[in-house]
Amino acid sequence: MASMKKEVIPSPKGNDWFHARIVIHYPNVAVYVNGNPEPCLSIDKLSNRQTGKIGLWVGNNSDGDFANLLITVENK
Repeated sequence: MASMKKEVIPSPKGNDWFHARIVIHYPNVAVYVNGNPEPCLSIDKLSNRQTGKIGLWVGNNSDGDFANLLITVENK
């Protein structure tokens, strides 16, 4: 399983809003933070499921607030 993690620079403060773009290109999932052209996380999915639901984990002791959440599907 291929994975890559990078430091988010500049890292967002814990209580500040930040922008995240999650790109799923089966089997890879990449996360881009605050408009950075390079992903801070790139990992292969843990299952072979190609359809279904998306789950977002917000961390311990977090209110888990989201704003302007948009999910789009690109045509192949």
